Amino acid sequence: MVAFDDYLRFGTDDESPKGDTSRRAYLWTAELFTRSLNGRELTPELAREFIKEL
Repeated sequence: MVAFDDYLRFGTDDESPKGDTSRRAYLWTAELFTRSLNGRELTPELAREFIKEL
């Protein structure tokens, strides 16, 4: 999650950094997703299921 936070905070050559509020929202959503896995292996299907529930 630290690498994702760094990506959001500093951006890349192609993307600008995210503001504090957006960054916290992205991190919160990523943390929720990680917890929803509940030990299961990450798959595209699980990601789609999670996004539908947002």
